[in-house]
Amino acid sequence: MLEIEELKKVADAKAKALESEISMLREEVKSLRVLLGVEETEPEPEKKKKKNESALKVR
Repeated sequence: MLEIEELKKVADAKAKALESEISMLREEVKSLRVLLGVEETEPEPEKKKKKNESALKVR
């Protein structure tokens, strides 16, 4: 049981480290977009929806 608890702690620490790294990378991307003058765009949900609809029509 102690080994399982230790593995959980290690996994939790790794997950937190990855979340932190992802957050830093997102901030870096935002900064680079500002420097390059690129506007942020949201992915269009309509494209995904249309893709799914066409897949359903094929079946």
